[in-house]
Amino acid sequence: MHACFDNIARFLLLPVASFTLNAAAAEPLPPLLFSDSNALARLSANNVTLRWSPPGAARVEFQKAAWPGVRFEAGKAYAVKDWSGVGGLAFDLRNPGNEPLEIHVRVDDDAKANGSVHCRQGGASVGPRERVTLVFPLEATAPDMRAGPPLDTGKNSRRMQASGKALDYSHIVGFLLFLAKPGQPGAVEVFSIRWLPKPELLGIVDRFGQYAHAEWPGKLHAETELAERRAKEQRWLRANPPPSDRDEFGGWKKGPQLKATGFFRTEQRDGRWWLVTPSGHLFWSIGSTCVRPESSGPIKGRETMFAELPEKGAKNGWADFYRWNLERKYGENWLAEWVAVTCARLPAWGFNTIANWSASETFRARKVPYTATISCGGLPFISAEAYKHVPGPSRRLPDFFNEQFPERYEAAIAKATVEWRDDPWCIGWFVDNELAWDSWAQLGTGGEYLTAREAMGAPPALAARQAFVKLLRAKYGSIEAFAKAWGVAAKSWDDPVSIKAAQLNEASRSDCSAFMTALAERYFTVVSAAMKKHAPNQLYLGCRFAIRPKEVVAVSAKYCDVVSFNIYADTVDPEKWKSANDLGKPVVIGEFHFGATDRGMFHTGLRPTKSQAERAKAYAKYVRSALAMPAFVGCHWFQYVDQPLTGRFDGENYNIGLVSITDTPYPELTAEARKVNAQIYQLHNASR
Repeated sequence: MHACFDNIARFLLLPVASFTLNAAAAEPLPPLLFSDSNALARLSANNVTLRWSPPGAARVEFQKAAWPGVRFEAGKAYAVKDWSGVGGLAFDLRNPGNEPLEIHVRVDDDAKANGSVHCRQGGASVGPRERVTLVFPLEATAPDMRAGPPLDTGKNSRRMQASGKALDYSHIVGFLLFLAKPGQPGAVEVFSIRWLPKPELLGIVDRFGQYAHAEWPGKLHAETELAERRAKEQRWLRANPPPSDRDEFGGWKKGPQLKATGFFRTEQRDGRWWLVTPSGHLFWSIGSTCVRPESSGPIKGRETMFAELPEKGAKNGWADFYRWNLERKYGENWLAEWVAVTCARLPAWGFNTIANWSASETFRARKVPYTATISCGGLPFISAEAYKHVPGPSRRLPDFFNEQFPERYEAAIAKATVEWRDDPWCIGWFVDNELAWDSWAQLGTGGEYLTAREAMGAPPALAARQAFVKLLRAKYGSIEAFAKAWGVAAKSWDDPVSIKAAQLNEASRSDCSAFMTALAERYFTVVSAAMKKHAPNQLYLGCRFAIRPKEVVAVSAKYCDVVSFNIYADTVDPEKWKSANDLGKPVVIGEFHFGATDRGMFHTGLRPTKSQAERAKAYAKYVRSALAMPAFVGCHWFQYVDQPLTGRFDGENYNIGLVSITDTPYPELTAEARKVNAQIYQLHNASR
């Protein structure tokens, strides 16, 4: 993929909130208007035809070419290079065609910009004949947040999530509006382009952790409302019990009676995989992750953003408005009350699983089955960079060939399983999460063999490199034969071999594939043996694949009771995931979600929707698609409560909760969840 679009699959179209700002700031620069045809002379065209469209629009007709677009250059299309006070750009435009149009924007701070350096970029889909204002933020617009307060609040405004390193905003040389390798010609009518000011950050968070400068349905205004909402929800819970066809574990009571083992197990019936409850009923796991009484984020250096802070937060540099709201809502015995309410809510909404990263207090209630989590650190990483681990897109895989691996993991598994190993309410265990088996730029099926290439480029002492060299020596015998096959200049087996993905040939790909198979065998044999030793009655649920190289997935299916994937998509595509039926094991989805920005939150998360109503529909559509897959035995929503408005530890501040930061359920989402979740057994039983 072209460098300009390495991350285009991750670009998010974020609907800007439809709530009302208290005040509007003046534009820092005059807008670009197209009042006559002379305005087109200021633009630079690349594989496009520019036409003036009365009464005032620039019609950009894109050709079927690699990167057709129009460039707006400093000193030609606009006068000022210094954008220090600018928060973003607003493009008022229309797609006049009958097909959706993927429109992209790039802002450059240097003439050397090439899509990888000196630029930020983003993309958005505009529907057929749709007129919209696309808002392109130059940065997150606030420190340590994935997205800041809205830049534009027009009814038809949407925000694109920008990607790229920070720019020199005192020296912006130009910006582009373009398409990415369109399959057919297209056009867009641009009516105006506006420079938007940076948003005001002073006091943007109220005493309940909500956005202070907006109104929306369900916003909390007074502490007394918490008691009113609690009483109202109690009445709702009494009137809306869980589905009547469920056993005590949430299994299908009205389905067939199977062998009861006292613990959860798996079974394949009529070509469909199922979990089975301890009492012998079919079970399809529909759950939520992160069911815990916290949603905290850093405040140090950002204290002026908050109208009021919890006392504990002011002392340790972190604030947890969700916990503070729970304390105010449920009183002195708030934790026990929260557990009771939560364990009543989930079954009433049709959920039957408390999933990954949830609070142990919810496990001990033994009201809803749960999955437990094990993680272990302390190993060196497979890296050619002196074993350094860099968080984020460049993070590496632990060296599972390291001699300390079996001992460290068994100790972690033994410790984690002590309390829960004999609990029939424990479905099973996830070990690790989204391991970096390959390049994170791919975030999918793999194919670059980054881990294998890193091993060969590492110093000789790295255990993974030694294991790889052992495979290569057994195949080639001599270093000369290896070097010829790979097309590299290596004179000794100790020589680091640096090779880029584009340089892989048939031989090196085959060898990298063999190494990944060996690495996966090492990992899954050790972990599965430790799980069988320390939690023999419960299921080993895998490592929650994000990157999923075919070699590693195939090996995992040999050792895991259930193979797990985190699948962020609009639906589970049956064509894309048909291979899951060939694994010979059931599959569970460890994470999925949808978000919107119409209730005071700044970011939608990984799968954007336009509103809470659309978010609810997206949930139902996704769950139905998973139920239609014969190998799938569950899907788990990420997560129970919204992330902090100003960001958690890594800046994520997504609207992805079943409940808000005020512990208020999202009515559209939970109502739709209750409806579709009540049908899981009938729908999966009908899958083929």
